[in-house]
Amino acid sequence: MKDTNAIQDALLKKISDELDNITNRAINDILILKSEYQCGVSYFNLRKERDKSEITSLDIDELTRTYKNMLKEAFEPSMLKYKTKELLDKLEIL
Repeated sequence: MKDTNAIQDALLKKISDELDNITNRAINDILILKSEYQCGVSYFNLRKERDKSEITSLDIDELTRTYKNMLKEAFEPSMLKYKTKELLDKLEIL
């Protein structure tokens, strides 16, 4: 790797892969439920718990993208910071 940007890009790719795996496991569990209980649902309604108002209705592909984006937004900055520190510790730079 030539520079720190390449290292950061590699770490972000690793984070993305990890979030993909988490997302795929969650969506796979949903698909197992659909199959096991022969549920014909095509869309999943997201509702606020407090007032039960519907936020949106998503098909499985939209749900997958939304779930991944939610995880990325919530966890990517902390994951990058953690993985960068971990790498630097391994390299004994700091």
